[in-house]
Amino acid sequence: TNIISPLADTSDISLSLNDSKLTIHESRNASSSAVAEFDNKGNATLSGTLTSSGVNTGEATISNQLSVNNLSANNASVAGTLRADRIIANNIEGLDSRIASIAATFSNQSQSSVSGNLSLQPLTTNYEPITNFVDISSFSASFATFHEGLIAFGPTTLEQLSVLDSISIGTNFTISSNSINLLGGDLEIQPLRQGGVSFLAGAVKIEADGNLKVNENAEFAKDVRVMGTLSANVISPLPQQDLNVTLPDSSLNVQDGTGNKVLSVNQVGDVTASGSGTFGKLNLSFASPAYAINDTQAVATGSAGTAVLKKYRTEVTIYNPLITKDSLIYITPVGTTTSILSLLRQTPNTLYTQGSFTVGANSIAGQDIQFNWMIVN
Repeated sequence: TNIISPLADTSDISLSLNDSKLTIHESRNASSSAVAEFDNKGNATLSGTLTSSGVNTGEATISNQLSVNNLSANNASVAGTLRADRIIANNIEGLDSRIASIAATFSNQSQSSVSGNLSLQPLTTNYEPITNFVDISSFSASFATFHEGLIAFGPTTLEQLSVLDSISIGTNFTISSNSINLLGGDLEIQPLRQGGVSFLAGAVKIEADGNLKVNENAEFAKDVRVMGTLSANVISPLPQQDLNVTLPDSSLNVQDGTGNKVLSVNQVGDVTASGSGTFGKLNLSFASPAYAINDTQAVATGSAGTAVLKKYRTEVTIYNPLITKDSLIYITPVGTTTSILSLLRQTPNTLYTQGSFTVGANSIAGQDIQFNWMIVN
């Protein structure tokens, strides 16, 4: 048979025999996932936990990590060679005597090439007493190589220092070949403010008082906020883009040398200036015709526009909410007419009256008279 499975419907296991391999599946279905495999070479693959009272092997290789949650055996033996990148143990028997032997050999070999004393003495730390270490506090040599590491508990003076990998200060600060990192805090440079910081031979410099000087161009990917004064000789838009000034809830003000406001533009487009204005051409985009209610009345909302005095009529009234008591209203007839048009009266716009102005003719005309009007407040 190729498939072996229990008779019970509640069982979740099956065996399959394919080619040279025995496979254990996680359900009765032979196409389900395999949890263990054994081939005719003796190789085994397990997706779960291996529990055994003992394991004998001629050679073992662990490519990633070996984790043991509970080891019930008191002793473990390795008959061959045990290779590991790192071993952490409370006690390794025979290691102290081995280190003492190596240190004694090193001491005997170095007596002829050192000046000072090379001694072995115990060192007590906060954990376990360490014995038989090499004290090089008075060691002097032209060149020394340390294969396992060097620990200095006092000040160290180095004329030149070359580091192949990285420098660690404490547990949070590291300096590598192309980066400086501080974990869990702010990296401070010149916190005593006894001098500035210069980058690229002064191309960018931060003075001790906090002033930033950049001798070349500066580009910002996002917003720049200036709480003080922004000084510039030229303000120019980006290539192929407009120069926009956004006024969400404030005004754009221009002041003179004494701080007095001489020009102001608010968020709705109102312009207030204390001086005169010179224009090559003035275009009033808000000029529109007055819409007639009847032969003698019309309605308009703009500051300028056109209207018609009907024939056989002597006046026309145009209602406009922009009229104030100080409004200057200019009337200009269009074309040739024998009648003279004039402003007869104006009524300011208030809460109780509707603003309007009335244009009249000195005589009754036999044809319609078209005229332009403009309100200046």
